[in-house]
Amino acid sequence: MRKVQMMVKDIADKEDAHDTMEFYNIMLQQYKQIAPLVKSPRDAAIEEILKVVKDLDGVPIEFTEAAHIACQRSLQIKYHLGDILKIDKNHKLTLG
Repeated sequence: MRKVQMMVKDIADKEDAHDTMEFYNIMLQQYKQIAPLVKSPRDAAIEEILKVVKDLDGVPIEFTEAAHIACQRSLQIKYHLGDILKIDKNHKLTLG
């Protein structure tokens, strides 16, 4: 059996949330249920933008246009990226 260790922190980070969801799933396994692990909004946005580019099968598209299409496909991505989809005005559209 896996040893569980509790940590006391003022702020929970992404790793803490992921570990908690994994632990919750271990507990649910005895009831044959699983709670899906959610992706971060940033990871979901990256994946959807990549899908947009891939769907175009080599047809060129500007990054901001791909982001706009990704926002149309997913409300989660729209809420994460916001309404201003210009690289110089939206830090969420930059790498880093």
